[in-house]
Order: sequence, then C-alpha cells, then structure tokens
Amino acid sequence: MRWILIYLLFLCWNISSAQESKICVTKETVKMDYEGYLLKITVEKDGKKYEAKPGVYQDWVGFLWEFDFKERAEILRQLSSYFDDYSLCSKAVEALLPAMGTVRTMVHNSKETQYTIAVEAMFLTNWLAFGDVATFLSTKPILFDVEKKTAVPYDDYKSIKKLAKLYKQWVKKKQKDENISYFEMFELDNGPVIWEGSDAMQTEERKRYFKETFKTDYKRFIENNKSLEAPK
Repeated sequence: MRWILIYLLFLCWNISSAQESKICVTKETVKMDYEGYLLKITVEKDGKKYEAKPGVYQDWVGFLWEFDFKERAEILRQLSSYFDDYSLCSKAVEALLPAMGTVRTMVHNSKETQYTIAVEAMFLTNWLAFGDVATFLSTKPILFDVEKKTAVPYDDYKSIKKLAKLYKQWVKKKQKDENISYFEMFELDNGPVIWEGSDAMQTEERKRYFKETFKTDYKRFIENNKSLEAPK
C-alpha cells in the first residue's frame, strides 16, 4: 500500500509539473523600419515552446487560443511592466486587422509613424485580451487626445502616462478575476486619452451593437461588475 501511495504522489507531481508554464515577455533590440526595440513573448508549456516574434502582431492574437485565463493574465502582468517604457519601437505604425469581421477603428488617418514600447505593450494587451474584437478598440498603435481631437505624438509621454495608469489598474484587477468581458473595453476607452479611431466606442450606436451582439457576455459582465457603470 505504501508503494502505491508513493507512486500516486509521484504521478500527481509529474502531472502538476507538466501543467506549469514558463512565461517571459522581453524587450529585444530589433532593426526593422527604424533603430529601436520590440517586445517578444516566449512560453514553455507541456514540453512545447511558443513564441510570438517581435513585430509580428498577428502571432500575439493567436496566443489567445493557446493558453488558459491564468496564463494570459500573467502575460498581461508582464506586459504591464513596459507601460512606462518610452524606448522607440523599430517597427513603423501599421494596422493590425482582424482575421474575420470588419475593421472598426480606421476612421482617423493621422500621419504618426512611430510609437514607443509603452504604447506597443498596451496595444498588444488589447489584442491578447479581446482577440479580433479588439478591432473596436485599436487597429493601430496610435493614441488620441479626446479634448484636442488629435493624435498623440510618440514623444508625448505625459499623455501616454494617462492611458498607462488606466491600463495598470485594469491589469492589476485581472490578476484577481477569472475572466475577461468584451464590455471591459469601455473601461479602457473612458479617459482623456484613448486609441485613435476608438472614439466611436462611446456612441449609443456602438453600445447598442455590443449589447445586442454579445448578449451572454453582457449578462455575465453585469453580474460580475455590479459596482461599475455598465454601457447602457
């Protein structure tokens, strides 16, 4: 009996170890359109290695389907450590389009061509958290000043910091939650600095569209966030 118990304990330990994942988000020196940096993610899980190459943002969207919520929350936590990094990205501004559906944030067409690691980290947070539905929030790593109604220059660190504060709070909350709702995009789009093109998020038409399209998610969001003001 003793040997059977030892064997079962050993088996359980192996299963537990196999399920543990090693996650690492790093800043890499990569020369593309400019001299600068880009973020890279590497995940080792169950004997497999997953990598999202720097600048290949569609790879990051694919990560949404590879990992469970706890693992994604850890990736978000590591991304948040770069929300105050104002190093320049080496990749020029380029739209990330959804695999399916319609592009929703291409209304504006600013001439901004560069962005920082901080903006890249928040941009990738959107797509990692919401998948292709993030097209409602951001298709380009460009910020927008609501009051001035103009794009935020890449070196306007004060404006970047305003959005980063909101994202830090949200990521911190996700470490304690068990899911992510599409309606949380309204939380991330409710300050003085938003994403270029996402100003349509706060229209009655957009809120109505979300409620009608994601009915189950809306019901769960209301139940889990009774203290918050939900999109009406």
